[in-house]
Amino acid sequence: MTHETSAPEQAEIAFSNEPFVTEQEVAEFLGLSTRTLQRWRSEPPVGGGICFYQLGPKRILYRISDCVAWAEGRVKNSTSEQLRTGVVGS
Repeated sequence: MTHETSAPEQAEIAFSNEPFVTEQEVAEFLGLSTRTLQRWRSEPPVGGGICFYQLGPKRILYRISDCVAWAEGRVKNSTSEQLRTGVVGS
């Protein structure tokens, strides 16, 4: 008997296979300092910080897809526009 994997299960499997990246890699990817990322974990910016994974007392990791989702949620058309929060594209 074969088990067919549903689309949501396939998406979950694909996401779980996404590699973790370090704080330094995220800082370079987003053009931020590691200190900014550290501060945001305890004092999130307006609109919220980037999701992270704490795999040990000093082991903080991220996924690039979370970083991209966070950045896309901060899209603005002008500097006077309020920061959008919530669903991307709303």
